[in-house]
Amino acid sequence: MFTFEALPAREGDCLLLTWGTLADAHRMLTDGGRLASYHYLNERIKALGAKPVLDYLVVTHIDGDHIEGIVRLLQDRKALKLVLGDVWFNGWPQIQTLDLLGAAQGEMVGALLQRDKQPWNKAFGGKAIGIPTTGPLPVVDLGGGAIATILGPGRTQLEVLRRNWTSVLKKAHMEPGDQTAALAALAKRKSLAGLEAAGDILGELTAADSSEANGSSISMLVEFDGKSILLTGDSFGPVVERGIRRLLKQRKQTVLSVDVVKLPHHGSAGNVSESLLSVLDSGRFVISTNGDKYAHPDKTAIERVLARPLRSKGTELIFDYLSDTTRPWTTKAAQGAGAYTATFPPADKPGIEITI
Repeated sequence: MFTFEALPAREGDCLLLTWGTLADAHRMLTDGGRLASYHYLNERIKALGAKPVLDYLVVTHIDGDHIEGIVRLLQDRKALKLVLGDVWFNGWPQIQTLDLLGAAQGEMVGALLQRDKQPWNKAFGGKAIGIPTTGPLPVVDLGGGAIATILGPGRTQLEVLRRNWTSVLKKAHMEPGDQTAALAALAKRKSLAGLEAAGDILGELTAADSSEANGSSISMLVEFDGKSILLTGDSFGPVVERGIRRLLKQRKQTVLSVDVVKLPHHGSAGNVSESLLSVLDSGRFVISTNGDKYAHPDKTAIERVLARPLRSKGTELIFDYLSDTTRPWTTKAAQGAGAYTATFPPADKPGIEITI
């Protein structure tokens, strides 16, 4: 069993990966989407059982459309009886040393993890998640026969994030690493309060997208039982490409054959480059967005996917929403011209689930 779910997350990401057997299932949740869509994540966690377990909780970066739902989930953890294994997140303790609502919410996530004594970047010795300037890429044994190879960010992207973290917090009148101040700021945000305090308040907060945050996205290749999925967050195309090229050099290969690719930054043309696609051999591409705010996916990005040089596996575009920005790829005429198929959520069930 190797499945991938893109839960409804508005214009963001909320991705659940499951592998193993029914008797011994392992799960990784990557990002939590927007606050306005958090109820989908809440219900999905409840569906995992009376004492749900997430082996890994990955926060790829600090943009609101990825982290808002995580703040709520951590607030609701006890009420949900949720057990968390290792939490992967580059917060201030990691980026200050390296050995935007964004940054403010990043402080809140860090403060909640510290308060509850949750395992945090345990697989990386508590240090920042990223790739070294030289040498082999980090590989993590996820348990149950799965492994994750980290492809980004690089040191440059983390250093840029560190510089911007302090400037954003200064505007919010917060000090980096001040757990008390972060929890006090969180207490004032009623929409981010936990279930016991918030009731049904799930209002949406807004934040401008930050290129610094996107550049610091954690990207990885997860492999299980001969199958693989590329998770990219909002990474810059060149950053993911460099990681892939280093991996190919290590494995003495020329292209990376991968079963499913989650397109970076919700199918933005600024992140989905022809050069990135040239090192990938895949036939299934997931686009996680409803098109809010930035009207993703970009037509140019999808056209690049359809025109990529390696098309040995055909092309399936997989969308987690049917919306004004994804509907253009539903018509039979468009699919015929582009020689692809398009998959959308069933009418009675938001989000998508695919078997890898």
